[in-house]
Amino acid sequence: MGSLGRTWAPIGEQPVVKTTGTRKGLKIFGAIDLMEGGFHYCESLQYVLTQKSFTALKKMGMPVEIVKPLKADINNEVFLTKQDFLKAVQARLSKETYHAYHLNIVQFAEVPGRFNGESYIEFLKQLIENNDRHVVLIEDGAPYHGRVIVKDFVKEHSKHITIERLPCFSPDYNPIEKLWKNTKRDATHLKYFEEFEDLRDSVVGTFEFYINDASKVLVVTSITGGYAIASFNID
Repeated sequence: MGSLGRTWAPIGEQPVVKTTGTRKGLKIFGAIDLMEGGFHYCESLQYVLTQKSFTALKKMGMPVEIVKPLKADINNEVFLTKQDFLKAVQARLSKETYHAYHLNIVQFAEVPGRFNGESYIEFLKQLIENNDRHVVLIEDGAPYHGRVIVKDFVKEHSKHITIERLPCFSPDYNPIEKLWKNTKRDATHLKYFEEFEDLRDSVVGTFEFYINDASKVLVVTSITGGYAIASFNID
């Protein structure tokens, strides 16, 4: 796992980068505040309880009588949002059991998701909730940005968010692309990660660097006003 990139080397001494041969995607939505240098990100996740999930829950001490209804009803069922997943879990457990174990259940159900309308809306909710002012969001032409459910969400929350679309085929106009490029350079290029979690930790660590120092975000752009958004993907 990791990502490859061009590098210099002496003639006849081609660098070798170790790899696990595993393909697993890390998909993240992100936006930068073009006025103050803030950076927001949200990993795109799906939720599914597999046999591996149930084994992990039993190993951590969850009683068999709690695992059984979940395994019988929602085994391998994929939920696109955390909210839908928790509703399904809550419907199959008592109130006391749900409050005692739902965080553990979520922990073992989270898997890398996809870029789609549902996961994009989850990120838009985060942007709205974390801002006490109206958000002007500048987005690219990703297909899921134009989904009907996204348009309906934006219309419903028009008091809090306005969407502006970049021209087609113009990634150079989107300043967050420089931040993505720098993140891959610093966090993943030509690096070996034994476990997928190690790759995620490296990326998130680089993100925290930007979050804790707005000046590092502002240097990627001289544009002011609004937010610029794009998606970050490593396979």
